[in-house]
Amino acid sequence: MLAPFLRPLSRPLSRSLPLNRLLSAPASSGPTKTSTGLVGLAVHPDPIPALIAANERLLVEVQPIPANAAYRENIEAIANFRINTCKEAPGDSYDARCEHIETVVNCGQIEELIIQAEDELEVIEVYIEEKMWENTGDAINTFERNMAQQEAEKKQEQ
Repeated sequence: MLAPFLRPLSRPLSRSLPLNRLLSAPASSGPTKTSTGLVGLAVHPDPIPALIAANERLLVEVQPIPANAAYRENIEAIANFRINTCKEAPGDSYDARCEHIETVVNCGQIEELIIQAEDELEVIEVYIEEKMWENTGDAINTFERNMAQQEAEKKQEQ
């Protein structure tokens, strides 16, 4: 017996079930998608709680950075936004909630958002280790010097 998706269609294609419904059994609690479509990135079995947990960890790990540091302010704003989006995501199904989160956050699939948060934890570690909030003036001065040098070189070329 042929699998349902290999059998000839008995009705017009426009009335048939969506392909994802044919290829996967509906899940009661987790996502029903079978692939992210990205090589090496598997579908997370329960991505919404994982995304919330990863962003809550960001909020904890960023605490040693001074509260007035722009980096900390940005991390806290992004993490809180993503947590609130997850908690308030409407939808009748898990997939609908995931799609809403992906649309609102607009930074990739929910599995990618989890990876982004995990990667940011590594950045925070380096940021704290190097006390980068103390070096912002040096970075700005270096940037301004480089810009001035580039402008001078452009003028010499003309």
